[in-house]
Amino acid sequence: MMPDPRLDELRNLILKAKHAYYYSGAPIMSDAEYDALEDQLRLLAPEDPVLALVGAPVSGAAMLTKARHAIPMGSQSKVNAEEEFRQWHLKAGGGALHASLKADGASAAAYYREGRLVQAISRGDGTLGEDITANALRFQGLPAWAGTPEGGFTGAVRFEVILTLENWSRVDPQGRKNPRNAGNGIMGRKHGHQSDLLTSYAFDLDETRAGQPVRFATEGDKAQRLAALGFNLIPQQRCAEGDAAVAYFQQVARSRDQVPFWIDGIVLKVDDLATQQALGDTAGRPKGQIAWKFDSAGAETVLEGILVSGGHTGALIPVAQLRPVTLGGTTVSSATLGNFDEITRLDLALGDKVWVIKANDITPKIIRVTDRPPERQPIPVPSTCPFCGGSVRRKVTTGGEAGAILGCRNLACPQKSIGKIARWIKSLDILGIGDAVLNALVERFAIEDAWISIASVTRRRPWPH
Repeated sequence: MMPDPRLDELRNLILKAKHAYYYSGAPIMSDAEYDALEDQLRLLAPEDPVLALVGAPVSGAAMLTKARHAIPMGSQSKVNAEEEFRQWHLKAGGGALHASLKADGASAAAYYREGRLVQAISRGDGTLGEDITANALRFQGLPAWAGTPEGGFTGAVRFEVILTLENWSRVDPQGRKNPRNAGNGIMGRKHGHQSDLLTSYAFDLDETRAGQPVRFATEGDKAQRLAALGFNLIPQQRCAEGDAAVAYFQQVARSRDQVPFWIDGIVLKVDDLATQQALGDTAGRPKGQIAWKFDSAGAETVLEGILVSGGHTGALIPVAQLRPVTLGGTTVSSATLGNFDEITRLDLALGDKVWVIKANDITPKIIRVTDRPPERQPIPVPSTCPFCGGSVRRKVTTGGEAGAILGCRNLACPQKSIGKIARWIKSLDILGIGDAVLNALVERFAIEDAWISIASVTRRRPWPH
């Protein structure tokens, strides 16, 4: 007798509901609706293990603890031009390719045992990530129970965590963060707030049955299996040869604004998995896969001013103030220049017209001057610290002369103190403390360092027991 196809759907709904009720404090259904689901499952499978679970299927206590991937999550080499793609395709054998959108989110892996999601881990360094299971159980498109009528899934699924444009507008109506950064922040919240607004898109899996690894013939076969198990799939298609892949890339590039989430290119894999494996890898990057990235969108605007930013190390960083321009769906009015040597390299002056891109579709960056009017004004290099008046010095970083920065030498510079306190507050995930409060802590209360100040307060006035 074949298992009822409704079983897996009922298990998934029950596990999601249990987790939301016990962990998030925000039930996704009424008690009556939940009881009805359990009654249906009990009728179909009276001894089902999901019915025996008490409390939340996963505790939030492990959130953000370090966790090791069972199978390392590598990265892909990148190309930015058709010629580079064709060279790679030729070296990879010139055969059929599996193409998919390259979502601009955060990669993670989910581990299942006999159908049930037991752990989800952020990518981290590919070997060691952070446990995000408690939040992942609330992601859209990631089943708490994965299986088919033939049985529950055991193995690992790699997926991208995305904040869609629709949910980005709900989370951040002013667009202060881009959807990638906003989504990453939500994914790593210990309290799980807004995790249900994140969507997962699966792109790879490893499966075992009866203790033996399942051998898939093609990337397309893997995708079909993921869909059958109930996972959200990233949009994709098979390209029979290189010309088809080029056409797919061009079509996606033209229509990227119609995709409901940010993308920054396409991923191309040799469709035949035996060929992929035979190609091997270089420094952990598989030779049978490539990420073909879009050119960064650009626009022309005017450099109207330079502000100097200071942080906890005393580094003085020039920030270009730009005439506001729309770029990649957001308004850009500033761009960090890295160091004062960059101003010299670009031959920048106030009043210049400049070409601005979003590096990796995220960070505004000036890449060249497009017009130098006669009335342009030179940009002076600070001879003293603009925050305290102390002396400055040039410091060569690990990047060599290209990374040389200007820094304040005054150990008591108030901007350093503000930077240290801000960094400490961020490390504790404390929200709602802005520049005005930080300035007051330094100026009115003479606080120089968060750790030192707390230690001194503790010595003066022990905390009550």
